[in-house]
Amino acid sequence: MDNSQLGKVREYLPTVRFIKSDLAFSDQIPIHNLLSAYNPSHEATGDCFDFTEAQKAACLLHSLAITKEKKSLTPEELQAVLTQHDALSNARLGQGKAELELQLFRDVLGITENTIKFVAGLDISDRTHADGLIARWNREIEERLNLSHYWTQDDSFAVRLNYKQGLLYFEVTDKTGATYTFHERSSGLRFFLSYYIQAKALESVSRKKAAIVLMDEPDSFLSIIGQRNLLSVFESLVKPESSGQNCQLVYTTHSPFLINRNFPHRLRLVRKGDAEEGTQLIDQAMLRRYEPIRSALGIDCSQTLFMGATNVVVEGPTDQFLISELIRYFASPDNICELLDLNSVVMVSAESANSVEKLLVSSQWGDEVVPATVVLLDSDSAGDTIKKRITGKARKCTKLIEEAFVLQIGELVTNLHPVVTTEDTIPIGMFKKAVLNYLDRWWELEADARGKVVAALDEAAFANKGYVEGVNAILNEYVFPNTRRDSGTGNVGSIGPGGKIEAACSTSSADINEPGRTYDKYGVLQEAVRMVLEGEVAKEDLTLLEQNVFKLCEAIRRAVSASQQAARRESGRQAVKRLIDDFFVQNKESCSVLDTQLLLERIQRDLQLLGEDADILDGTIKRLLAELRKLRSSGQQRLNDGLWGSWSATLAAMQKNPLQFSARIEEGMPSVVEAINDIPVQPPLPLVDTSKSIEATPT
Repeated sequence: MDNSQLGKVREYLPTVRFIKSDLAFSDQIPIHNLLSAYNPSHEATGDCFDFTEAQKAACLLHSLAITKEKKSLTPEELQAVLTQHDALSNARLGQGKAELELQLFRDVLGITENTIKFVAGLDISDRTHADGLIARWNREIEERLNLSHYWTQDDSFAVRLNYKQGLLYFEVTDKTGATYTFHERSSGLRFFLSYYIQAKALESVSRKKAAIVLMDEPDSFLSIIGQRNLLSVFESLVKPESSGQNCQLVYTTHSPFLINRNFPHRLRLVRKGDAEEGTQLIDQAMLRRYEPIRSALGIDCSQTLFMGATNVVVEGPTDQFLISELIRYFASPDNICELLDLNSVVMVSAESANSVEKLLVSSQWGDEVVPATVVLLDSDSAGDTIKKRITGKARKCTKLIEEAFVLQIGELVTNLHPVVTTEDTIPIGMFKKAVLNYLDRWWELEADARGKVVAALDEAAFANKGYVEGVNAILNEYVFPNTRRDSGTGNVGSIGPGGKIEAACSTSSADINEPGRTYDKYGVLQEAVRMVLEGEVAKEDLTLLEQNVFKLCEAIRRAVSASQQAARRESGRQAVKRLIDDFFVQNKESCSVLDTQLLLERIQRDLQLLGEDADILDGTIKRLLAELRKLRSSGQQRLNDGLWGSWSATLAAMQKNPLQFSARIEEGMPSVVEAINDIPVQPPLPLVDTSKSIEATPT
């Protein structure tokens, strides 16, 4: 093809765009540099210099005794000019290309070059006109960027613009009400802003066009939370409904926190081979497990509640495996909000029912706020016992979690048979086939034994007490009937030739008195998941399975939401207590009215995170602030003697139970009205079954 033909072909291909990972946001930029970025032919003639050095140069120039008659300098004056010239050259500001700032102003905010020229040409006496334009730009930055939606570390976080004497300044405000430069905050914040603005600019310039976006190592400068926030930005970038474009994003990373756990099929593992092997692409890196990924990234960390801000604790790894894999199978970018977002909710295996209590105990450290946690238990005797223990209803047991946040599987999902364990959410026909596939793969039964297993599985009473008990009974009778228990170790195993114990497996103390051995639940569930992934499940069974997964996720989501609310409430309560405690450390006998006002205003800002839970305290603080303003306007500067006693007693009562505290003002003095000891935990809303009924033919 010639260039003309090739150009026509390229019109049908996606454009290639880049998000630069080494491009950081600047604190300040001369407006003439921004104009040069708009139009490379524009020369940045209006150079800006550090104010201090510019003042020194002006003072030196003013001090020189130069007249029309005396046009030469003395050697001392010439040396001073040369020294100041060098200092001024080093104090020149903003020599970069303003590439990122151009994307913000032109592509995101839609500000034209002529508007920038107009601001640059304003005289210092016209600063009110410039301030008006800057205020409008700040409103557009807040509206179009909506940073608080993505920067979850602070929902009051915002970027603001300022303009003085030819310099555009970028500043950050947060929930404390303070204003910072970027250099006063972490470098991660600057780079997150850079990536976010580049993504927003791509949305604008690539709208309605197909684009492939490439990025290398976005995790280099970001914290773990920052990486999770960036994942949300990436998802927004590739969603047509949010970005208005057809876009594919490809990025490389060494961080596990930039892997979207909901969609493991997106992963491509690039591994450096040895010698002549070269670089290898493993595009199907065991989709159902992350072992190759973990090995490549060098990850080796145990699971505790502190791995996530929101946790769902399950009894064992089989529960964790089944729920996570089914969520990943049924998840799509459109319906993930109806399931569980595995990026924000960590599925934690306690390894056994008896270990749930130990896990909760080990996750509570001193006065640290326990993260939002929901426990999912089986509906068997062990699950009932553990629920009583961790909710403090069993004798001599400490309450570790609210009962509203402890779920049992049988209360969440209903089938044609009793639901006792997580396995029982699988349609019965599909589960029977998974058991047979497992036996065919690992046991190679003789035809007679296999026929007996099939007949036993087809009996109506098979699932009367749940799949686990039914399968255990069948396998102990027909597959490994010759078993004995090692009384010394508590191990069980099948007896092989010569009486040797084979395939020994450790059992818990609860199983010691039970005959036989338990089957490999993990192996059977792996077969079930494989059947789903490879399309070996009947349509009606897949529909029922999908409905059960969505029911389970809805119940967990409701409990998670209530637990998050309780965690926020506890965090807010402790924040108020800490602020008042610090206040009393510094003010023991009296206090200025202004310091008291600043304390209440700080508490009021923190309450914004709590929503309706803080309504009572918020109303009280408004009344107290109004009274403090009256005191200041009347000339009262300090709270002394009786006035201090009244205010300190009010703050002390607020500290005891912040969220249920109320006070009134009588004759210029506050007095406590109400201070309830505790707020009852609101249970999750009841489930409403909106699924369609399914007619199933008994097997």
